[in-house]
Amino acid sequence: MLLIAWLGLLSYLPLLQRYVWAIDDYPLSQMARLGGAAYLENAFYERGVWRVLQHGLVGWVLNGGPWLPGLLAIGLHILTCQFFYLVFRRLCGRQEDALLLALIAACSPFGFQALTWTSALPYVLSSLVLWASIWMFLRIQSIPKWAWLAWVLILAASLLVHEHLLFAFAFVAGAAWLLSPEPEHWRTWLNPSIRWFPPLIACLYLAAYVIWKPKDHLLYMEPHFHWPSVLSPLANLWRWLDIWDPFPSTALWQIAASEWPWGWFGLGFCVVGGVAALWMIPVVSNGGGEVDKVQAKRVIMTLLILFLLASLIYVPGGGYSLDSRKRYPLFLFLLGGGGMIALYWRWGVTLLWQHWQRRAAISLLITALMLACWLHTGLWRAEARATRLLSDFLAANPSYRQVYAAKLVDPAKISPPTSRLHGQPWILTNYVSQPFVMDHPGLAPPDLKETPGAGIPSLVYDYRIREWKAGTPSAVP
Repeated sequence: MLLIAWLGLLSYLPLLQRYVWAIDDYPLSQMARLGGAAYLENAFYERGVWRVLQHGLVGWVLNGGPWLPGLLAIGLHILTCQFFYLVFRRLCGRQEDALLLALIAACSPFGFQALTWTSALPYVLSSLVLWASIWMFLRIQSIPKWAWLAWVLILAASLLVHEHLLFAFAFVAGAAWLLSPEPEHWRTWLNPSIRWFPPLIACLYLAAYVIWKPKDHLLYMEPHFHWPSVLSPLANLWRWLDIWDPFPSTALWQIAASEWPWGWFGLGFCVVGGVAALWMIPVVSNGGGEVDKVQAKRVIMTLLILFLLASLIYVPGGGYSLDSRKRYPLFLFLLGGGGMIALYWRWGVTLLWQHWQRRAAISLLITALMLACWLHTGLWRAEARATRLLSDFLAANPSYRQVYAAKLVDPAKISPPTSRLHGQPWILTNYVSQPFVMDHPGLAPPDLKETPGAGIPSLVYDYRIREWKAGTPSAVP
């Protein structure tokens, strides 16, 4: 478990510095500052009865200091991977194989936006709650009643933070029963009445979600639910490979490096520290023996069902958006199911290190994942910083308050390789007015025209000195 924490920390070490606000961080922080009835009124208008606590939680993190978002994101991520490890150690009975799955989860870049963007932190929190809940259900006989009651209260509160995994959690009791190595008859297993509380709360909340969602709100335009989109997570799995798209671009690596702690030295330290930790794992005996294939089939099918249930929350608007923040919880289901398939076909026991080739192969995999985490974390910070500095430039130059979006020049051509990764082109012009109003009270917000203003030249962002300038594009740093 210390190894999981160490590699998770090294993979997302660029987060351990002052946070750079982006996109929804501004309105959520302002809503949290309202407090009381004014906050609740805004929260209900935005989402209805769900996420009523999300705005306050995110706002509290943002307003808690520039170092808190990064610390909290890494901490929740490591805890999630720890419970993921505990669940699969119990399911497959092979500690080394469960450890390998958890290490891949800790170093995974597929859900980087959930960690780098504080407004997306509830995706990590909901994943932590779900995997901790599955672990507690699997250990129900040894959990004291007072601890279970306390966890029920946490679950109820978490549903008001984010409805993300609501559908999956509504069935978590049945899933835990199917995941048990030797499940009792379901009536016997659910005999203690307290086991019914979490699924019952989730189902009641699900009913409220369907009945009282704000149908007139922009986020819930008709059609409210598009059933063919339910299977789209599986149909679009190939798009997950776009996490590797920026790797060939040296310009993107240089831009990302400008946001890394200690630059290239910091990256080298983390790679060496991660690989060294992997090579120090001793050769141990995998005492679990062969995996029970009947149990493995149940686990694979259960995780597939949970994956599809969890994905339902993404299709109430009539489509499916698979951006990076939403991949975070789904990746854990896919990783667990894929791991059980590998064990089913006797492809496990990878961490026994019987041959140096195995150790080298796993080291290369973990290193590639760590590099991807550093690359995308740096690019995200560079994008957020450029947007924030653009608001400062517009405040200092009144003649540029009316800016044509196409006149914002990107010398490094970030948009093509990262538009799908980060959800939209890197310069988020729709959100420039928010930091402008927050940082420069009393000034009229910029008017981002859809047609070019007369006599206004293009604006160029120089990554080397982190400044916006007027004129022709400069060379890529």
